[in-house]
Amino acid sequence: MPKLPALTGNEVIKVLEKVGFQVIRQKGSYVRMKHEDGGVVLRDAELTPEEFI
Repeated sequence: MPKLPALTGNEVIKVLEKVGFQVIRQKGSYVRMKHEDGGVVLRDAELTPEEFI
């Protein structure tokens, strides 16, 4: 399995938004996201490392 690249928080947010997540709130650098079907954790993205990259 390839290593994931080093990404900034903004880059991760952009990737997750492309697969249906949206920012629901932010306080400082802490961002909470929710998937359109109700999931709220990264695991719910169900992306392989290759798909994420």
